Amino acid sequence: MIPAFVVISCSDGCIRPTAEELENFGTPDFTIYNAGQFPCNRYTHYMTSSTSIDLNLARKEMVILGTQYASETKKGLFSVMHYLMPKRGILSLHSGCNMGKGGDVALFFGLSGTAKTTLSTDHNRFLIGDDEHCWSDNGVSHIKGGGYENCIDLSREKEPDIWNAIKFGTVLENIVFDEHTREVAGIEDGIKEPTATFSACFGAAFIMIHPIKYAAMLVEKMQKHGATGWLVNTGWSGGSNGSGNRIKLSYTRKIIDAIHSGILLNANYIKIDVFGLEIPTDIEGVPSEILQPMNTWSDKNGYNDTLLKLAGLFKKNFEVFTNYKIGEDNSLTEEILAAGPNL
Repeated sequence: MIPAFVVISCSDGCIRPTAEELENFGTPDFTIYNAGQFPCNRYTHYMTSSTSIDLNLARKEMVILGTQYASETKKGLFSVMHYLMPKRGILSLHSGCNMGKGGDVALFFGLSGTAKTTLSTDHNRFLIGDDEHCWSDNGVSHIKGGGYENCIDLSREKEPDIWNAIKFGTVLENIVFDEHTREVAGIEDGIKEPTATFSACFGAAFIMIHPIKYAAMLVEKMQKHGATGWLVNTGWSGGSNGSGNRIKLSYTRKIIDAIHSGILLNANYIKIDVFGLEIPTDIEGVPSEILQPMNTWSDKNGYNDTLLKLAGLFKKNFEVFTNYKIGEDNSLTEEILAAGPNL
């Protein structure tokens, strides 16, 4: 049996049809069978657990077994869009999106938990969506009809728009009732250092074709519309295990504001070693010492060792993509390789 909160979450997260649309609905384009916690047979060949999410593009069907995760339905549909949209020349994106009062649009790429929802929700700009979008020749559109926010440390002061959006009928998932603090698995397994996570297109779990194909579409659209790209650290800074802190949200918002205003286009920059990233030397309202990563580390040797280790992981991760050719001269793959770390 599927729990009521899963149905409510799906209803809140999708655009609801009108009575007239339902009356003339006809045959569904795609059908989802969600059996909730009813398990699949884990002893069947190739099965490793009692949870199974199966997608059949030919039959236009998806079956969900053995999970009560409310967002499994929308994630499955997101995978379907990652297959169908590129066939129509439309780029599907794991991103947040908002629009300024002058019509300028910003996309926020990132994995879950990297502040896509938080940063795309800006009371000075219009929210398009927080997580799943399509970029066509007509503009950017939201796939969903609602938002999915990580509520840890949510406060009225830090995120007023998200705080005020939570009303009766909002589904809260994975809420702790037993407040007894337990050690996380990583500590119990002896994992003490941060682990690098690589996810193609910030959404490897969703993409249905080769990542370089999505990259080629992104390049084409950015060049056509004169878009600029920025890398903003919303995570850890100042050291590895036992040192450093997460970047303050107030500083991140100042950086994003400087991007939106165009100020950073005329700022002074320095280039860092190995990755070749260009970093602004000054942003109003942001301490200059946090702009240069090395300056936030008290252990400079530790910084250099970590920098080289991360660069090696980048190169190793991209090896799987180097044999895929885009265009007759393979220029895009070569350009991506050239933009990588220099060891």
